[in-house]
Amino acid sequence: MKYRALYIVGLATLVGVLAGREVSAEQFGGSAGVPQPLLLRISGFIDRAPQGTPSLGSFTLGVGQHVVTLDLSGVQTLNGPLTEGPAALRQYDLYTPNLLLVGSSALLRNLTDAMPHTPITLFGYVHPGARRMLVVHIETA
Repeated sequence: MKYRALYIVGLATLVGVLAGREVSAEQFGGSAGVPQPLLLRISGFIDRAPQGTPSLGSFTLGVGQHVVTLDLSGVQTLNGPLTEGPAALRQYDLYTPNLLLVGSSALLRNLTDAMPHTPITLFGYVHPGARRMLVVHIETA
């Protein structure tokens, strides 16, 4: 009974602090809080790279009911651990399609409507351990 009362008082105090002012992860230490999403830059060619162009391998993207294959030319995390190359996408290797894209339908149409061999670069956010990537920008040639 005594511990239950302490638990309730502690919980009420925490709720009061959180409701009273904004709390950041810095106030609890660097490892506390919700992990920030990673910003990924994925570059490649739709379907496959042109003849003689080096590639890091293929990667599949789920866009609604479509699956788009990219022949990767570069991958980089732009915040968090600065990882480059296929290692940045290793956690998605077990899935088909590897990564599921969400975002503006007009923006994602740039990807699904692109012709084979088109160079493309995607910028998007993905939470560690998640398969969905929120696409915020697409560059095509």
